[in-house]
Amino acid sequence: MIEDTNTPVGELYHRTRHLRRWIDSNLLEEAPKWATRETEVVGMVVATIVGLVAAWMDVSSILVPLNLWSIIHALPLFLLAFLFYWMVTFSVFRGNWRLILFLLSCWGILGGIPVDFPSGIVSNSTVYWFGLIISTYLMVIRYRTNSMISIVATVLIFWFLQALFDFVFNEAVWNVIWTNRQLGTIGPYFTRTSEESWRLWPALYIAIALGTAAYALLQEKKRKFLIPYSVFSALLILVVNYEGHYYSNWNHEILSNRRYAADWADPIMLKIYAAIIIGYIIFIFLHEMYKDAEDYIINTAQRRLMMAAVTGFFFAYFTLDPPGDFGCHISDHAIMCGVSPEEWGGFSLNLILAVAASVLGFGVGIILAFGRQSKLTFFKWPSVAVIELIRSGPLVAWLFIAFILMPDFINPVYEADSVVRTIIILSLFGGCYIAEILRGGLQSVSSGQVEASEALGMSPIQTKLFVELPSAIRTTVPALVSSVIGLWKDTSLVYLLGVHDGFNLIRIMPEQRDFLGLHKEVYLIAGVMFFVFAYYLSRISMRVEVSLGLRSDTGGEMT
Repeated sequence: MIEDTNTPVGELYHRTRHLRRWIDSNLLEEAPKWATRETEVVGMVVATIVGLVAAWMDVSSILVPLNLWSIIHALPLFLLAFLFYWMVTFSVFRGNWRLILFLLSCWGILGGIPVDFPSGIVSNSTVYWFGLIISTYLMVIRYRTNSMISIVATVLIFWFLQALFDFVFNEAVWNVIWTNRQLGTIGPYFTRTSEESWRLWPALYIAIALGTAAYALLQEKKRKFLIPYSVFSALLILVVNYEGHYYSNWNHEILSNRRYAADWADPIMLKIYAAIIIGYIIFIFLHEMYKDAEDYIINTAQRRLMMAAVTGFFFAYFTLDPPGDFGCHISDHAIMCGVSPEEWGGFSLNLILAVAASVLGFGVGIILAFGRQSKLTFFKWPSVAVIELIRSGPLVAWLFIAFILMPDFINPVYEADSVVRTIIILSLFGGCYIAEILRGGLQSVSSGQVEASEALGMSPIQTKLFVELPSAIRTTVPALVSSVIGLWKDTSLVYLLGVHDGFNLIRIMPEQRDFLGLHKEVYLIAGVMFFVFAYYLSRISMRVEVSLGLRSDTGGEMT
């Protein structure tokens, strides 16, 4: 039918054609055959009005008093409530009696219908459950289920977010987090020994410089990096600078929840400003330099960046813990010679463990993957034995072995502390899984590539390192990133060894006198921290896949 756009109804019907098409294919069923332009337009308008009014009635009490937090609290709930009422009202206009029966039955089961049937004939619950079964059968077996799934999912998400937001904005006592933010980030030693905290700043500058340089070499549009980086910088400044006050029931006085000097012009804030500005400068400079560069130039720059990352890691490590008496200085009538890894702590330690274990584990995985495919008996079978032995045991058991038994094996050669031993075990554990991932990628390398490399006169080692390994990595990027994410989450287990990682410190925060019993707050923040980094790694994986040509910008596979 040719759409008449001369009337207001026809014009609105024409302008909403894409929205209606998306609704029919993603939220609700297609319009019935008897539907006309007038019924569709009136239904959408009435559904919009009903949705706005009903959603406002549901969340208006949250906006009292009106402030930024109440708006953040109410906005997602308002949108979900509006979507629910809109879909229900529009379904009524389309005459979807099966969905109406389903909703009335659910509402009756939950006690929302104050209508009692005559006693002795049939009970209320029987009628409602019968209606629910019949309507569900008709929608699931006989017809499409878009409407039911969309509305039920919206209600469940609304209930979940309502409970979560009610806790976050009304019940939770967040002073336990604000007061201990320094402790949870860098650990107890640096928190109480401020004169040694300067050793952390080189690591921060190196991490920001390497991270911004890596993004610049992706050759993406500037805004894809600058917008998230600016948001991250603003949040970092606000989190470090924020100061509030709370009443201490133990000390019977009002205390600040910021236990360090971080006003806008204090040295800590100036160093953070400098780190952020360094990130902007490095990204813009390298992006302009390599935005139109050829692939071989980008590959060379990326290899140099990888070598710089390894060098920067060891530089940061030896800045924290210099070898021997190097870097010793006198502070408060005491000789300070660095901070041993056993004194490191907080979520920064989790990051160090994850990065070190991923890098070393990747090297171990490459060796074991080639070893398992090797024809040399003395190389193949030890590799198989290591892989099967490590993978057959839980990580917790290997961590306790590292803590209790490993010193007896390596102390005559190297006296490793608990953190170094943990890195060794995490590297071996992750390396064995990475080896199996790479082995699958190596098996997918075509024989034609190997034969071509042999025809060019490449040695077997060159063929494996420059032909087979890059192809294997290219096809196993998602699985490799999943392994790294697993290692990041596994670092939370090191608290069993008494290491002052972020999860261990989060766990003991509710034992402080002013914050006894506040377990929900600290564990929620711990979960958010691990989720943020895991999600960030997954997004990096998708960008790497796009840059390698494995995935299009719309998400479709290209290989």
